[in-house]
Amino acid sequence: MIEYYCKQVIKEGNFFCFYIDNEGMLQQFEKLIDENVGKLDYATNVKGRMTSWHFFKKNILFKQLMNHIVPFYDKIKITEWVKFKPTVAVQDAWGTIMQKDEFVEEHTHMGSAFSSVLYFDNYADLQTEAGPFKTQRGKIITLPGWCCHWVNPIKEDVKRYTLVWNWNPTNDDIINRDEKDAHSV
Repeated sequence: MIEYYCKQVIKEGNFFCFYIDNEGMLQQFEKLIDENVGKLDYATNVKGRMTSWHFFKKNILFKQLMNHIVPFYDKIKITEWVKFKPTVAVQDAWGTIMQKDEFVEEHTHMGSAFSSVLYFDNYADLQTEAGPFKTQRGKIITLPGWCCHWVNPIKEDVKRYTLVWNWNPTNDDIINRDEKDAHSV
């Protein structure tokens, strides 16, 4: 279901990709995005339709996706995971739909170690300061949160869907510390 590879980008560090071949899951995500855009349409750097920032964060289908891919994140060798199983803290997760002439302004995801995007088509490449990345249905591209990126205006009369999430690596010590802090309040 998932293929892993890591693309070394000297200027910006590592980007990595996974491929999801579960067509039923992809169609369910598209339906959820279709039914829930409107909260942030044209109000952010996404000059298109958008769900709320946190729409997918607690969604059961999104949690299933994360359960499938998190075990592969340990191949990145993130310091926080050296002694522990890989765990992620998702900060936010949202969906977008862009159509002809819509685009995403140049931006970063500062405050997050990583940002990942699930693509549902190949209508527009992901542009980054480290160069472009081809998109395709079921491809998840993960990039460092500080890497500047954007999407050029869509040239075709299509609906381009994406599911985006910002996340940080964590580990059992951090989780236990945070739970202890939460209960001491």
